[in-house]
Parts: sequence; C-alpha cells; structure tokens
Amino acid sequence: MYYSFDASFLGFFLDPMAQAEVDKAMAMYNSLTNVSSYSPDLSEFPTGLSPPENIRAATASLLDIRSVTLGLMTEQLGFWQPVRWVWALHGRVHLTGTGIPPCPPLYGIFH
Repeated sequence: MYYSFDASFLGFFLDPMAQAEVDKAMAMYNSLTNVSSYSPDLSEFPTGLSPPENIRAATASLLDIRSVTLGLMTEQLGFWQPVRWVWALHGRVHLTGTGIPPCPPLYGIFH
C-alpha cells in the first residue's frame, strides 16, 4: 500500500512523530500476509499490547494518530461494516415500454 503526506498534514502536525505514527499504522497493514493461513482465533496477534487509556488525553479530546489512521484505513479498505449497503437501492430506474413491470414506489423512504 502506498501513501504520502500532503502540505496540509505537514503544516498541521509540525512534529515528525506524527508521520512516524502514520508509518507505524501503515506498517501494520503492510505486514499482513496470506490471511487464510492465520489461525481461526487469530492467536498470532497479541491482545495485551495496548497501553492503558491516557485519561488526561481523553479529557482534552486528544486522539492517537496511529489509532485514527488504522480506523480510517479499515474503513477505506472496506473492512468496516462491509455489508452495510449491500441491499441499498442505488440508481433505481423505471423502464417503460419494455414490457417489464416497473419497480414499486418506495413511499416514505427517499423524501
């Protein structure tokens, strides 16, 4: 996976540690190999490495850049709620003059 930092990111996060945290997050995704070779319980990944919650940071509404990056990448890759819009109707077209009955109207849904 390739990524870069634009001027707005570099201007907002003046500390080079911000870039290093994004690098660490991306390295986590890039280190994944053939997922079908992992065990069913994913015991290859330790669960006890998370640091305790930083109460001062949470009180100040501060976010961890690595965690935010992982969350955003999970969403962009389609792993977050992958079936959310599977059955959503998009671009529904009523065909007239083809002998095919039209789709029933969806009253009250798209107003």
